[in-house]
Amino acid sequence: MSGFQQASKQANTVKNPVPTWQDGACEIDAAPFLPASSIHVLPSLSMGGAERMVLDIALAAGRCPGQFVHIIVLGRSAVEYSHPPSRHVTVHDISGSARARQVHYIADLVRRMDDVPVYAHLLRDDLMHDLAVAGVRTIPVVHNATAGWKSAPGRWRGPAVPFAVACGEAVRNEMLEAGCRVPVVVMRHIRGARATRPGAGGRFRAALGLTGDDVVIGMVGRVVEQKRYDRAVRVLSVLRQIGVPAHLVIVGRQHGPENEHHRSEVVSVARSLGMDAHVTLTGAIDGVDSLLDGFDCFLNTSDREGLSIACQEAAQSGLPIVLSDVGCQGEMPFPRCRLLPSDADPSLWADAIVNCMSEPVDDARTLSDATLETAARHMAVTWQWMPALGPGIQRETEQRVLFVTGNLNVGGAQRSLCNLAQMLGMHGYDHVVAVSGAVGVPDFMTQARASGTQFVSTAGGDTPMRVARILSEVRRTGAEIVCFWNMDALTKMMVCKVLAGGATKVVDVSPGPMLFSEMQAIQGLTRYLSTRMQDYLDGLDVLVSKYRGGLLPRGSIAARQAVIPNGVFIPDAIPDTTGIRPPEGFDPRLSAVTVGRLTLAKKPWLLPGVARELERILPGSSLTVVGAIHKRMDGAWERMLEACGGEIPHNLFFVGGNARTGEFLPGFAAFYMVSEDQGCPNASLEALSCGLPVVANPNGGTTEQVVDGLTGYLVDDEGPSEEDLARAMALHLAWAMDHRHQLLDAAGIRKDVARRFSMETMASRYMALFDSLMTGRDSIRLAA
Repeated sequence: MSGFQQASKQANTVKNPVPTWQDGACEIDAAPFLPASSIHVLPSLSMGGAERMVLDIALAAGRCPGQFVHIIVLGRSAVEYSHPPSRHVTVHDISGSARARQVHYIADLVRRMDDVPVYAHLLRDDLMHDLAVAGVRTIPVVHNATAGWKSAPGRWRGPAVPFAVACGEAVRNEMLEAGCRVPVVVMRHIRGARATRPGAGGRFRAALGLTGDDVVIGMVGRVVEQKRYDRAVRVLSVLRQIGVPAHLVIVGRQHGPENEHHRSEVVSVARSLGMDAHVTLTGAIDGVDSLLDGFDCFLNTSDREGLSIACQEAAQSGLPIVLSDVGCQGEMPFPRCRLLPSDADPSLWADAIVNCMSEPVDDARTLSDATLETAARHMAVTWQWMPALGPGIQRETEQRVLFVTGNLNVGGAQRSLCNLAQMLGMHGYDHVVAVSGAVGVPDFMTQARASGTQFVSTAGGDTPMRVARILSEVRRTGAEIVCFWNMDALTKMMVCKVLAGGATKVVDVSPGPMLFSEMQAIQGLTRYLSTRMQDYLDGLDVLVSKYRGGLLPRGSIAARQAVIPNGVFIPDAIPDTTGIRPPEGFDPRLSAVTVGRLTLAKKPWLLPGVARELERILPGSSLTVVGAIHKRMDGAWERMLEACGGEIPHNLFFVGGNARTGEFLPGFAAFYMVSEDQGCPNASLEALSCGLPVVANPNGGTTEQVVDGLTGYLVDDEGPSEEDLARAMALHLAWAMDHRHQLLDAAGIRKDVARRFSMETMASRYMALFDSLMTGRDSIRLAA
């Protein structure tokens, strides 16, 4: 008995079989990881949002191996943040030195680090000018709204200033309105897992003489005019008038003698309203985020803000927060949040506090500490690599394409990439394939390697580390083009955020609608990361669709679009079949086959119904499923068993996966395929190349592969019930096998697919696309 017959017998006699399959896994060489270094220059480490942000970035970057951060402090402050020691973070204290010596020190460090541009936080124009004269490129980081700027964006010019960073979209818009001519990248600061000290909040309240009956309204920030703490005192007065036993706690230091009058005003307003016993100004406290559990509500009444770090900490603590709707305050998806105009009446502020505190906690709306930690590390990687690869950065590139893919396990996308790589190698086209996951089907790589394709692994670690490894490979290879091919949405969005507008062009070969559904599924996280689906599309240089119907409406994205269908190798003659064959007792002329992993997208619950209907229409007919079934996938196998009551029809066979389709497909009479979210499916192309008529649902690229009534049939799957759809698929399969004279013969089918979907055509279109990007031509005429 053949291996096929044994597997088939087992699959049809065991009550609840799960015929899993996995091809031999293969290791490929890991791409050498290049360390990334960044330099941040600050006036001091005084207790403020910008300073806190730089320290957070440094610590998060240090949790990715190979990331090194240098913080240069130009001066000292009376009260400063502490910075825990780390071998990945170096703090250079050059306070007390003359301006000229400070500039010389920074320039010397930059030269020793391959002339990397430095992040300029809160630096004034004159210092940035002196740095430019010394050959130092600066990346201004704007933390506040217009009135708080230390430098004028309209004065920045490349290449001395390759790009600038804004803390949020509202600040970016203000910078552009002010005449900024360099690219502006939004980089929201994300705090990772917050510090916790059990009981610290309670001890904090007790130290202030507050009891559990007091409703503590907390505020955090320097005592400066823009914070409008006097407004908060008036809100406190209204709260107490309506019976809320509120106490206002303001944590923050007075910012210089020029703001003494504001502290005095806060004290004066509190005294005039009889609130002086209910207002506490604590001064600066390091590690205040660990004390937030002592608050009952967080309040921010500022006239202007960038993106408040204190508000993020409060939201992460689960506190209800009431904020003035200024700057970027409304851009973060804070749970239990109320936004008000900064000049709203105190009674409205008081109502918002009461209502916000009474809103129940919804854990589904709050990102976990683990998720925020991952987001923080994503942003830290972005900060690290922007100075090396970001917009406006002048660097040498090679005329080379770096393909970036998630894995090389069994699947049409993986096979089509390896086929393309083989053709590019045969044409001597310079390219590298970076694989960020497992290589489960070594056969896919064999011919591509033989033609000169280099495969390297960028796998290892979590998603932020994967992003870092890919960016390292971009720099190592000097690739002029990065081409995403079957890559997960989050990884490619973060890689594109760094590369967009830089020396490396970015191409996404879209599988079809999945591009958008995958991005929409993570939009909560990507909003924190200040990169939305539209930002990603705008950052692409070209979006490639694998079928004409996958193009977006004209004008909906900034990237150019091209259509390049998958190609398939067409053998000169149909080879003799080996391996999988229809079992004894079933007529090969009436044997249909389908190839592909059994996932929910393939609707495997239709298979038993199709097989039963085939047997009823054509006695002796069969349907063979060649595809892996993984228990961990999505419950597809269990749903199929449920659909057939646990009894698999005797003419339905499951034989596991097999990547050598050209060896067994010619032994069958027709090809069956039902799937959702198709691109340009490789499996159906391979069936057509072997002369098999294809019966499929009209989804994605199948509508352009199958010529209905000539090379197969397209069966509408929108209207009918699942039972009617299974019956219709079986009827068309039976007709295709029993009435071959109605369709093109095998030679005619092969001739049609060779004319429209050859590998040579596919490769030539990609080479034309890549050449156009490298030479800077504006037009791409690649529609299929």
